[in-house]
Amino acid sequence: AGDSSTAVAAANTTAINTAITTYGTTGASLVLPRGDIYLEQAAGGVAWSILFGNGIAGIDLGGQGPNETRLIQNGVGDGGDWHAILFDRCTNCGIHDLHLEQGIIQVPDQIQLNHLLNITNSSLDGTGTTEDIYGYNLSFGKCLGDQIRLFGDTAPIQNIRLDNLTMRGDGICIQSWAANTVYPLGSWVINDSGKNYKCTTAGTSAGSGGPTGTGTGITDGTAVWDYKVPREGARTCISVQRGYRNVD
Repeated sequence: AGDSSTAVAAANTTAINTAITTYGTTGASLVLPRGDIYLEQAAGGVAWSILFGNGIAGIDLGGQGPNETRLIQNGVGDGGDWHAILFDRCTNCGIHDLHLEQGIIQVPDQIQLNHLLNITNSSLDGTGTTEDIYGYNLSFGKCLGDQIRLFGDTAPIQNIRLDNLTMRGDGICIQSWAANTVYPLGSWVINDSGKNYKCTTAGTSAGSGGPTGTGTGITDGTAVWDYKVPREGARTCISVQRGYRNVD
């Protein structure tokens, strides 16, 4: 806890996923310590940090309370979906006594699909079951997506119960512009009195100033930026979409 470096965030992510897969059918309760626990995107170009995946059953992940254990999704991103916690084709699983939020997503999804909690069924052939999923004593902070998303997709999710939630979606998940910094293609920054800019040519920023105005093709050192309409808060607190039944 308390270390936001890329290496530690990646190690945290690997360790939690290893625990879930190792004890995923034993009925275990996995308990995290107090503090800010930073999470990177899991290795392999996947769309999540923590996964309760196919075949996982009867296990939960908890903390010391939503004011004590904070999971913070933080890192570069790949310009696509990236969810802090994903439930997908698991049964009788849950999370509790945690806070979830995003720190900075440097290259976020272009249509704000960086969700904090995503309960779905991604099976392309309509098989598999995501059911009996629960969460309680949870709080949610800023994110570039939905704080909670329920999305059955090709097969339904069912028997979902979420209780005692605090939703506070305000805040900014995009970094402030910095001088002499390498920016990957697709990066977002805030500069010029709160304006949002997207990097259209990767490069290193200038020694001072940064992008300004509301135009496109703004040169900044070797980086180039376009102004974009602000996208500073949660897309939705709770998004209940298709393919679901018995949601409380």
